[in-house]
Amino acid sequence: MPPKYLSSFLKVDYLISGAYCKVFDTSSERKTAENLVWEIREVQAILRDDWKVILVAITSDAAGEAKKARWLCSAADPSLITPDCWAHQV
Repeated sequence: MPPKYLSSFLKVDYLISGAYCKVFDTSSERKTAENLVWEIREVQAILRDDWKVILVAITSDAAGEAKKARWLCSAADPSLITPDCWAHQV
């Protein structure tokens, strides 16, 4: 079975094209909302502590465990913007 990766991509203001913050090897993990929330929190800490950036929004797949993870993040931090990704529905 090929390896599975989860990456976090950062977009800051309109001047920067974007950068990858962290890539997780999730080959040995189940794709659960709780695991995804843990990874989002880890990226949030990297952005805050190392990059001096405040995370204001996250997006992910529009269904399943990814949607639940966004809901859990939003419940824990109501100031976080968490829209669905509609890229595959267009």
